Amino acid sequence: MGGTSLNAPVVGVAASPDGLGYWLAAADGGVFAFGDAPFEGSDGGTPKQAVAVGIAGRPGGYWIAYGMDPGAEMIAAIAAYVAGRADNVTVAVEDLATGQIYQFRPGVVENTASTVKVDILATLLAQAQAAGRPLTPEEQGLAVPMIEESLDSAADTLWTSVGPGAIGAFEREAGMTSTVPATGGVWGTTTTTALDRLAMIRTMVEPNPLLTDASRSYILDLMEHITPSQDWGATGGVPPGVTVALKNGFAVINGWQINTTGWVSGGGRDYLIAVLTNGNASEQYGIDTVNGVSAIVWDAFGT
Repeated sequence: MGGTSLNAPVVGVAASPDGLGYWLAAADGGVFAFGDAPFEGSDGGTPKQAVAVGIAGRPGGYWIAYGMDPGAEMIAAIAAYVAGRADNVTVAVEDLATGQIYQFRPGVVENTASTVKVDILATLLAQAQAAGRPLTPEEQGLAVPMIEESLDSAADTLWTSVGPGAIGAFEREAGMTSTVPATGGVWGTTTTTALDRLAMIRTMVEPNPLLTDASRSYILDLMEHITPSQDWGATGGVPPGVTVALKNGFAVINGWQINTTGWVSGGGRDYLIAVLTNGNASEQYGIDTVNGVSAIVWDAFGT
């Protein structure tokens, strides 16, 4: 299937009765036939209430098996939880096993606060790659505390040296069509959406033309070693031993702006998450909200 564009990942394979062919089934119900396996139709591109989870061969054709999509119940659970909160919340989650993205209140524009610090570092690394050099000791001395400790002074310096124009260009290349870099040096007032934040985290997690494997590993290592006082958000409800790479954001912009973005991998789960909130009465109130949403997402993907 080299060169074939898939709308959804393959979830099952079945041999034809004589063993001289086989079928592949994708999560969207699409079917691909090979050898002497007959093609008897496909559900790809048709509305469905569940995702395909497998395929079984039979004389003259095949059956496609469907299962409940955990994301539908997850979004309903998030909506019910948020209804009891006093802040404004938008959420995007991507199940990396299927490529399916789930959103709660999609398209809502929020300020990034400190989550934009990964954009700054990603752009710096891309610039270093283009110049064929590693980060300088001075750059590393700023990058590490900017991510691990969320040090604002380090972000101030790198935002200026890297340049908001270059950061915006990197964000657009990463597919962040709704993100607008801040002006006047106030990087935390960059505006974005939860879906765009997934796009940025995806550039750290999955191979792509923008960042080398070494650059991606560098950022993820920092995101996996966040200072304990900021170990909240994407880690909410996640048990020990699971890999969590995160960058949170917290600032007083419209009330408290409390955001979490990250990658969670382990315990049978592999997903990206972005929860953006504003109008929080306090920092802790917002932290409690994003922790609660994260716990719902973790539980949903375990069903």
